[in-house]
Amino acid sequence: MDRRLALLLPSLTLLLLTALGWTLWPPPKTEPRLAWPWLIVIGVATGATLLAGATLLERTVPSFRRTSRRLERLVRDLRLPRGGALLAALVSGVSEELFFRGWLLPSAGLWWQALVFMLLHPAGRAGWSYTLYTGVAGLAFGAVTVATGSLWPALIAHVGVNLHGFSSVAPDGGGTDPRAPGRFARSRVRAPASGAGDGPGEEASLSPGERESAPPPGAAPPDP
Repeated sequence: MDRRLALLLPSLTLLLLTALGWTLWPPPKTEPRLAWPWLIVIGVATGATLLAGATLLERTVPSFRRTSRRLERLVRDLRLPRGGALLAALVSGVSEELFFRGWLLPSAGLWWQALVFMLLHPAGRAGWSYTLYTGVAGLAFGAVTVATGSLWPALIAHVGVNLHGFSSVAPDGGGTDPRAPGRFARSRVRAPASGAGDGPGEEASLSPGERESAPPPGAAPPDP
């Protein structure tokens, strides 16, 4: 199976589970407490806050930075075109919000839905900070849903965060050095001079601990 199609399988599975859950245990109907413009503003603000937090973690927490680089390599290997990045962001964001905030949140509550959301985004022992970040994101998505009485802010925020992650990787398959900051902190990366490759200037930007643990160029992503 094409890896780009396999990327959609978890989202399609969530959509099927959502349809089953809504059929057997339909969630209570709620009315939005705010007008459309405010729902959009809250969604954009939530997504921007989560991206800002991820950028800070990339620059300060090595485990988050390593996991972000690994995920970036995986996405880059898919060679998604720009339209494919948008489709992947929409399918993944919408399916997860319909399941976690649309159905699980009314059934299990704010904290339980965030815990399940976190556990379904494992990143291995080395990526503990990334998994914890997804739990915080699940709380944020759930909180804005409860506060506004609408799923739209969480949908807007979630799709925006996912779109940033998918579209920040070059569609032609070219990418950054695996030792460079990941997709959230890309603005700090400067292109190396022609012929520089992995020269001394780039190596000097790494701390001694990162230099020892950095994978060689072209290395396969580590196991989760």
